[in-house]
Amino acid sequence: MKTVNSFDIFDTLITRWYKDPDSIFDQMEKILKIPGFKKIRKQSQHKLGGQPTLDKIYINVQKTLELNDIITNVIKNLEIKLEYDMSAPIMENIRKVQEDDILISDMYLPHETIVSMLAKNGIKKYDKLYLTANGKRQGTIWNSVHEKIDVHTGDHVISDFRSPRENNIKAHHYTKHHFTEFEQKIDQINTSVSRLCRLCRLQNPYSTSTIEGSIWDETCRLTIPFNVFATYNLNEYIEHNNYTRILFGNRDCYYMKKIYESVFRNTGADLVEYHTSRRMYYYPTTEYLEYCKNILPGSLVVDVFGTSRSYHYFINKHNFDDVHALYIVRASFFNDFKITHADNFFHSGGNAFNNTLEFINYAPFGTLKSYKNGPIYSELEYSYVHASVIEAAVTAAADLIKSGFELNVVEPNIQLKSFLNLFNMKDCKFLKYMNHVNRHDGLTLPGIDNED
Repeated sequence: MKTVNSFDIFDTLITRWYKDPDSIFDQMEKILKIPGFKKIRKQSQHKLGGQPTLDKIYINVQKTLELNDIITNVIKNLEIKLEYDMSAPIMENIRKVQEDDILISDMYLPHETIVSMLAKNGIKKYDKLYLTANGKRQGTIWNSVHEKIDVHTGDHVISDFRSPRENNIKAHHYTKHHFTEFEQKIDQINTSVSRLCRLCRLQNPYSTSTIEGSIWDETCRLTIPFNVFATYNLNEYIEHNNYTRILFGNRDCYYMKKIYESVFRNTGADLVEYHTSRRMYYYPTTEYLEYCKNILPGSLVVDVFGTSRSYHYFINKHNFDDVHALYIVRASFFNDFKITHADNFFHSGGNAFNNTLEFINYAPFGTLKSYKNGPIYSELEYSYVHASVIEAAVTAAADLIKSGFELNVVEPNIQLKSFLNLFNMKDCKFLKYMNHVNRHDGLTLPGIDNED
């Protein structure tokens, strides 16, 4: 008898979009418009005791709601579809599964549904799939499999930890599917955003013991929620002021544009990547001035953080009147110039936000150093590989949103402020891992020493 490892499936290899697995029944009730469906669905399963299958469950649902066979199958297939659509991978454990390993789950969904969900989430490398009716919890499955199990990994303290150990099988109790302490803090601000952060964290393709793995986790902790909250604030501002062309300033708004495009896909506004930098605002080439003349009039320029000093210097010197800027957070340690043509959501009393917001939005390209027949970027002052990790994690979040993950941000200004209050530079690991050097390259600017 060959020796293999075994793995639980749900909340071990695959997780769901929601905190509570029963939330899928809330979704079904909302779609079906059947009052009390969630309660009926749960009661229909409970009546079966320890031997439920989806077909048996829906026999009870059919009797309770007095449905015909066609409608019953439609509702049952809706549950299968939502389970499939709202599943996501837990990459840390998926990486551990070998070709000879087996998967064991106490689950009522059909075998073919589980197989398709595994394949959707990239899990194709395993030997056998065992589905049981409480076989793990009751301990009956361990002597029924045809392989000798060395270590079983799973999330349930009874079914996946105590039960195998009682049957002389080593067990690893997996708990990282739970919300982290920081995700719980975000959850107090907005549940949907915390769920998105958790799902993206669990998709980390790197070991968390590596720098890349730590940067991915930090992106899920800080970069993604910041840009989600900022995006909703931005959209409110755009709708209130009827802007039709939005210029996302490179580099700091590179990820905000990705999130905005995924959330507000049908906004109708023209969303543009805007090539800009302090250097070009103070020392523009002729070609850059021509580029700005074509793109700035009538536009809203968006930036993450700054004093707006270089922006004002540029638009005033070159007479760009029909343009406005929006800073998500604006520093207020420079008070020697008049603020015009710009708004902000929050003021910062110093440069602590500046450092953090720059670190968490590091893009995989350098700063704009010139503009001749198009943008010319300087050499990247931090690791391209590490910046690409940030980009991949943000892209994972954007893809989840595009696939139907529903965000619900109804008080964006209050929630962004609450999130910013969670920032702590001492806890920001980007500073440790990104090998940051002086991004301004000794640039001497007119009348200013320190400004974004």
